[in-house]
Amino acid sequence: MERATDAMRLLIVGCRRLRRNMLLNPPSSVNAAPKRTKLSSTMASRRLVCGSSPEVLERVRGHVEVREDFISEEEERALLQELEPGLRKKRYEFDHWDDAIHGYRETERLEWGVACRPILARVRGAAFREGSALLGPVHVLDLDKAGYIKAHLDSVKFCGSTIAGLSLLSDSVMRLVSEDNTKDWVDLLLPRRSLYILRDHARFKFTHEVLKDQESFFAGGRIPRHRRISVICRNLPLSAECSVLQVDLSTDPGGDEPLPINECSRCPSPLWMQERSTVRISSSSISTFFLHFLDKIKSRSDAERRQSHYCSIYTLLSLGWG
Repeated sequence: MERATDAMRLLIVGCRRLRRNMLLNPPSSVNAAPKRTKLSSTMASRRLVCGSSPEVLERVRGHVEVREDFISEEEERALLQELEPGLRKKRYEFDHWDDAIHGYRETERLEWGVACRPILARVRGAAFREGSALLGPVHVLDLDKAGYIKAHLDSVKFCGSTIAGLSLLSDSVMRLVSEDNTKDWVDLLLPRRSLYILRDHARFKFTHEVLKDQESFFAGGRIPRHRRISVICRNLPLSAECSVLQVDLSTDPGGDEPLPINECSRCPSPLWMQERSTVRISSSSISTFFLHFLDKIKSRSDAERRQSHYCSIYTLLSLGWG
């Protein structure tokens, strides 16, 4: 009987010690959930960006940004209502002049409806430094479900340091690959209605591409990609900031005499005055540009022409695609 009592006491003491140890040092299975929650909370701000190594992620820190839910569903509908009628008139192209893009149609818009102007203003405010000279037309790129954008670098001659794009209709994955070492890569998850921003090193030290649907994975997870429309804003390169030609028609001598032309040493901001015209041409001839420009204003009366100031950008666009 005494042995049974002693055994019971030992069992009780052992249970108490075990319980105390369990409370002080819970097993890993108990701690697992809180640790995952903490990790997820720490990584929340970076969950839309992943890379081949911590070092490459550090290289692009401050140069890449993805803002989820940058626009609302209502704002997306407003953009689509404005863009779809023009896009429907175009066919998807499956070859491109520099082989950078497959299965696309595109357009450019300078003027936007009342519902869309605040959206574009918000994009510009989020992406570009105050006073930055911006490319006037907004580039709209419509990728078919079977379309994709191949790895490429944008031209430093025609594209500025920053590009910002709204993603409509579909999630997608953008991949950046280092020019110096193709083993260094960064993937950006671009959710529908998000805004992505690429700056400086991410623009010119890394190629960028939008993955095909069948290759669309992010951090090991499948990201189905459907038809996608991107609305893209860019700033001008510094070299182009001095290509703004101001034509002061208030001093127009009349007749066939040439108009006085003053070339800006530094682009004013904003680029557009009360009267404006943007001309996109393929010729490098200045005379061709001005013939086109004058043709656009010849219908005005002499009084209107003499009282107006016009500011126009002469740009030969070699656009990057994003």
